[in-house]
Amino acid sequence: MERIPDPHCKLCPFGPQAHKVNGKGEKGGLLVLGEAPHIFERITNRPFTGPSGMIRTLLDKLGVPYYLSYAVRCQVSPANITPSVVTNCLYWTEVEIREIQPKVIVALGATAASQLGFPGVGEYRGQVLEHRGVPVVITWHPLAVFRDRSLLSQLWADLQLARRLALGEDPNEEIPYRVLETPQELLDWLRDRSGPLALDIETQGLQWTIHQITSIQMSDGREAVIFPPQLLKDPNVRDQLSRIPIVGHNLPYDLGFILYHYGLRLTPVGDSMLGAHMINENISKSLKQLVSTEFGVPDWSAKTREDYQDPSYAARDVYWTY
Repeated sequence: MERIPDPHCKLCPFGPQAHKVNGKGEKGGLLVLGEAPHIFERITNRPFTGPSGMIRTLLDKLGVPYYLSYAVRCQVSPANITPSVVTNCLYWTEVEIREIQPKVIVALGATAASQLGFPGVGEYRGQVLEHRGVPVVITWHPLAVFRDRSLLSQLWADLQLARRLALGEDPNEEIPYRVLETPQELLDWLRDRSGPLALDIETQGLQWTIHQITSIQMSDGREAVIFPPQLLKDPNVRDQLSRIPIVGHNLPYDLGFILYHYGLRLTPVGDSMLGAHMINENISKSLKQLVSTEFGVPDWSAKTREDYQDPSYAARDVYWTY
């Protein structure tokens, strides 16, 4: 979408006489773009003061400066927000970008996303995009969340991603891991770690009696190690592991696999899936979704069977479980 220089709104069908609600907030952090003001915002002359004001509560929790504004500045019926209207108002958005120098632009909803050149929300959210050299995060509009509360966790995850970008953190930072090949390497790693340690496994399938374990990974919260399941046959490894408290995600599944195939009984002390259910039984129990929601980490779900065998995939699973 190309900017049309129209500082006096003469090209806009609503004209310069329409009531504009200008942006407000702090510079140098997040520029949060909504669709257009409604009657509440027109009365108060402040962005996001009506039902969509819930976004303020979420942004306050992030702890980074933010500036609230709109892709379309005037109170306009959604039916009248045409592509040409959105294009005309791009002039004002770019003026604000220059003036407030945001570290990240957060586009709330399809209208704001389209103004920045991204026609949609679902296919773009969870990614780090760019407009005029500024990182862009696209997410759901607060009013969409009111209609479908299941979108709240996705909105919060996207705001967490924007926060990490604004603070200069790399959302795709690789998890440090090592691949161990021998019992002695594993014993050396375990020696100074009394636990608890996170444990996760990768398997050929979901049935204990049919499928085999392909790899085991553990983490102490600083790094992950990945090793072949055959190391569990070593008596010294078995003895050391049996003494360490273990945490996991859906831990009974992993420990059941290990017990069935290797006869090794480990000591479970915590399960993040169970913990999430106890906090809120209605939220997703997916590890990736929980981590995305709480820490703003992009989803690393495997797309192919080969992805499951990638050590970096396994390392992320067990690291974030910890």
